[in-house]
Amino acid sequence: MTSRITAIYRVADNAANIEARATTIAVEQSVEMPVSAITKREVLDNIVGTVEGISDLGGGTFEIHIGLAVSTTGLEAGQMLNMLFGNSSLHADIVLHDAIFPDEVVRAFAGPHHGIAGLRKRVGAGNRALTCSALKPQGLSPEELAELAAQFTRGGIDYIKDDHGIADQAYSPFATRVPAIAAAVRKAQGTVPTRYLPSLSGNLDQLRRQIEIVRKAELDGALIAPMIVGVPSFHTLVRENPDIAFMAHPAMAGAAHLTPAFHLGTLFRLFGADATVFPNHGGRFSYSRATCLAIADAARRPWRVVKPTLPVPAGGMTVERVPEMIDGYGRDTMLLIGGGLLTAGDRLLELAGPRRKLGAPGELPHDDPNDVRQMEPGAEDDRGDVAQLVDRRLVRLLHALDPGDEHAPVLVDDRLEHVVLGLEVVVQEPVGDARLLGQHRDVESDPAPSCDLRPEHPLGWRRQQRHQ
Repeated sequence: MTSRITAIYRVADNAANIEARATTIAVEQSVEMPVSAITKREVLDNIVGTVEGISDLGGGTFEIHIGLAVSTTGLEAGQMLNMLFGNSSLHADIVLHDAIFPDEVVRAFAGPHHGIAGLRKRVGAGNRALTCSALKPQGLSPEELAELAAQFTRGGIDYIKDDHGIADQAYSPFATRVPAIAAAVRKAQGTVPTRYLPSLSGNLDQLRRQIEIVRKAELDGALIAPMIVGVPSFHTLVRENPDIAFMAHPAMAGAAHLTPAFHLGTLFRLFGADATVFPNHGGRFSYSRATCLAIADAARRPWRVVKPTLPVPAGGMTVERVPEMIDGYGRDTMLLIGGGLLTAGDRLLELAGPRRKLGAPGELPHDDPNDVRQMEPGAEDDRGDVAQLVDRRLVRLLHALDPGDEHAPVLVDDRLEHVVLGLEVVVQEPVGDARLLGQHRDVESDPAPSCDLRPEHPLGWRRQQRHQ
């Protein structure tokens, strides 16, 4: 029996045409020619796509399940995307919503090497939410970026990444920048490590040379944009470098009609992302709350032998929303703190009052691990410029949640992970028009479609609102 991937599409059409439309998609995504002209029985039986089901979701939207032969993918990442959605992506009324992968596909790609547990272990994070900051802006020299990284390190950030637009430019060559920043981070960190993630770019040969520079700098992680470098190159790097943790950036991920949960959650996870960055709802991008929670669910849900990927919501968030974010995403989340760290100004000082810390469990007056107390700064708090700025501009603590809440953060120490600053846009470009709001689901265990389609468009995406 032919092993098949079940590709799940959302299609805008009418009931009279949908069966013929489903057959057309099945043929287009497999043999791409009139079936009547095919005479070889093996091709007809084992290669031609099959229509497995059609569901009317209402409002002129249908869900179509198409069986695609695994053999046509060659178990290669680029060809996988081609067979799932290559030509059909050219149709504005078709969206690749999800897919069910058989065991042989899951085993072949295997997912991330490290996942959430591995990223936590590298920075001694315990059970709490992790923090991340981005080195920016473009145009700084390696020495200036290294000094900024050192100050963030003294401030206690878990992960520091290059801004995704920083690559191998003349003003900051990769071969000069990466060793300089790595050395600065090592020199500045205390007993708990901070990890630096350089931004990889270029063709596969360039990417491999950059990985060697990463290794020589004694680093064990990197940032990469799979849709910029290409998913085949991304997955090749994952396979060749099992000791390196990869954070996937969503640049260009909005250019195709793929449901964000499937694209940024499922596919990036399958191809090996240990962490996946995505624009949080309510910021400068038009993802809905349901879409963002679906991305996080796709990244972390149990999936055979595939390790969970860490969700990294980002994009113009404010500190007032941090309790909501932790309540929504839980502790297995990395909060990405970007340029807002340096741009909030005196407005944050007015909100913050005296500097605050979180005491470690067992050290608070009432020995309540979820209790919060204000502590005056001591001599040990004398840090570098940015670190002092961070300390002065702490807006509020990560709110302690209800002790019975399964998402309640564990307060491990008093590093800056336990405080949250204004989040800044990290995804620099709009992520496209195809804003499917369908809730990701495990179609194997939940056969009923679960979606949040909006009336603005028959496929459920909203037109992007541009922010000046």
